[in-house]
Amino acid sequence: MIVRGFITHKEAEQYSDCQDFFSINVERKSVAVSDGMSQSIFPQWWAELLANAYANEGFKATAVDEIKNLRPQWMKRVSDFLETEQEKGKPTWMLENCLAERRGAGATLCGVEFGKEAAYSSYVLGDSCIVKVDANNNITDFIRSQEGDFGNHPDYFDSMEGGKGEPKIKDDVLEAGGKLLLVTDALSEILYQKHAEGEEQPYVEVLLSIQSHQAFIELVGKWRKEEKMHNDDTTLVIIENDGAPEFKVCHEDDLSDLIAQESVEVVKPTEEASSTHEVEGHVAEDESPVERDPDKVTREDNPASL
Repeated sequence: MIVRGFITHKEAEQYSDCQDFFSINVERKSVAVSDGMSQSIFPQWWAELLANAYANEGFKATAVDEIKNLRPQWMKRVSDFLETEQEKGKPTWMLENCLAERRGAGATLCGVEFGKEAAYSSYVLGDSCIVKVDANNNITDFIRSQEGDFGNHPDYFDSMEGGKGEPKIKDDVLEAGGKLLLVTDALSEILYQKHAEGEEQPYVEVLLSIQSHQAFIELVGKWRKEEKMHNDDTTLVIIENDGAPEFKVCHEDDLSDLIAQESVEVVKPTEEASSTHEVEGHVAEDESPVERDPDKVTREDNPASL
């Protein structure tokens, strides 16, 4: 199995703002992609925890125990951040109020784990999807947890309590020359639309041709302009059955490295500007938090904010 993974951020944002995350575990032959929901609290940390947990340990059907074990880890990271901000004398009332009202983070998840030979189990919750492609680069299966068009109310795991939807689990076999594409919602939606129109093959082929991070961000930029693809954090992981049973990672974008690189390139904001907003992409101090009803978590401010 040949594996390649790519990630990029929204236009006009940075990698430090990115709320997508993917994880590859070569030994377990597993991959997971998660998309943190923008209108929630520290969604990027929750997405990271979910993706790493699935790739490194796997989930049972409902993932009740797994999610229960991850929630304290998310809370510990948030609490540490809160304490650090307070020590710096920064205002933290907004974040404290959100936590007091049990508002957490939401994130989608799609993952795949291979067993013997080319047999695999797929796991999907929300609009991050798994797309199965045959040797002729035609889509033969589109695994998602919700039916109908893509909208503003995806299924998700919640870092506090509740959540929405039931995971879609499916066992299958990846034939020789076949591929699996694990994608977050911007790519999910465009591939779903093109498949419905019977025009997916050229789009699949250009995705499969990507070999570098630069090629990926150029394609995403092109599709945002020419195909009206949503301006959203975007992740693509390709698994191709080349006949070899072991996982071979040919390319893997590292989000931490991308953040480190941009921190060197980008001029740091002034003290006045940096004190106005919280860092890491969660709720700003001068904004009102968004109520998070389990059935009404949306992408209203940015239709592609997931």
